[in-house]
Amino acid sequence: RTLKEFDIADKVVVCSLYTFNSFLENGFPEEKLYNVALDSNFVPKRDHTRNFKKREFVVGIAGSSVIRKGFIYLLEAWKELDVTNATLLLRTSKSELKKVPKIWNLIDGDNNIKIVDHLNDMEDFYEKCDLFVLPSIDEGFGMVVFEALACSLPVIISKNVGAGDFITDGKEGFVVDIRNVQQIREKIEQLHSDRQLLQNMSAKAKETYDDYRNKNNNYAQRVKKLYFQYKDN
Repeated sequence: RTLKEFDIADKVVVCSLYTFNSFLENGFPEEKLYNVALDSNFVPKRDHTRNFKKREFVVGIAGSSVIRKGFIYLLEAWKELDVTNATLLLRTSKSELKKVPKIWNLIDGDNNIKIVDHLNDMEDFYEKCDLFVLPSIDEGFGMVVFEALACSLPVIISKNVGAGDFITDGKEGFVVDIRNVQQIREKIEQLHSDRQLLQNMSAKAKETYDDYRNKNNNYAQRVKKLYFQYKDN
């Protein structure tokens, strides 16, 4: 049904260059694609000025599709880390994690890995973190990236996260290859040891989010423009 709908559509709206290119790789005609980034309605309710001089270092990841979002690669990197006073927060359900024995075996019995099963306000989760990681295998956009940036969190994302269209490697964080445990580990270790870099990236993260929110050519305007092209047809 989906393929039939794509075939009869005049345009197919996609939300990132990653998604755009995935269509092209599968032989979809480029002229039928319309790329427009999503807008985020997430606005922090409080200031998130960070204190990276504290001893504890907290890394977070969030999502329900734990396989697709690359939880296992972050967990494997975490097991190889040579850092102290570090905690990994997993914002997902324990039942989802237990469905994948290879993932659960990396978590079970590790006191430095905490599962956050439910939160009324995701801002509370981002507040606890010093770094947000999303090493997804496939992520059309990834709104949680912008929620993290909004809370002044540096990010580590994979090249298959669509929100990477707005991320500059080495500015707000790092962009790594998919399934690359070594790169994830090295970047976490680098930010754990270089708190000034972490502080600089925190400031850049908020700047990038503000620029994204204030962009003139937003989702609503671009989609409206597209609709009006076909209004009289």
